[in-house]
Formats: sequence, structure tokens, C-alpha cells
Amino acid sequence: KDDIDKCALAQTLLFVAANKVCTAQYFLWWLPLLLVVVDDWRLILRPLRNWVLSCGLWLVVAYGLEFRGLPVHMLLWGCSLLFFRANVDLLISAVSSPPPEAKAPPQ
Repeated sequence: KDDIDKCALAQTLLFVAANKVCTAQYFLWWLPLLLVVVDDWRLILRPLRNWVLSCGLWLVVAYGLEFRGLPVHMLLWGCSLLFFRANVDLLISAVSSPPPEAKAPPQ
């Protein structure tokens, strides 16, 4: 069961990350799967924070391009690479966490 959940998360998150269109509704596709897969949230706090920050950065630069007409194409491309990397890091952290029965007992 654990592998199926992780596979569904990986497939969905990578599909959304590699999509040409980036909208908030797509994040809702993989967010519930993340809740199912992750057992210890402390393991993904940093990747999750990086995902939120890179998403915010991308949105600010995209706003400058779309609504202000600023020539920020290369900056937006760089932000897109950073956002993609944050998606991949989040996925790696989520699926590489050990299953509940393999965790060491608390000390």
C-alpha cells in the first residue's frame, strides 16, 4: 500500500511540475497524496518551505511580466527552474521517508 501511495504522489507531482501551465488548482491534485504519504512532517519541512518560497518568487516575477509588461523573461525562466527543483526536492523528501514500521523507537 505504501508504494502505491508514493507512486501516485510521484506521478501526480511530476505531471504538475512538468506541465506548461501552472495554476493553483493543480497543486490540489497532489497535496492530499502528500498528506497520505508523509508520516513525519519534520523530514519535509525544509523542502516544503523551499517549495512555498520558490512558488511565491515565481508568482511575483510572472506578475511583473504579465501585468506590468516588464522584460523579465530570463528571470522568469530561472525562477521556473528553481520552482521545478523545489518540486523535485519535495517529492524526493516525501517518498524517501522510511515507512512507519521501519522507524527507530523514540529515545
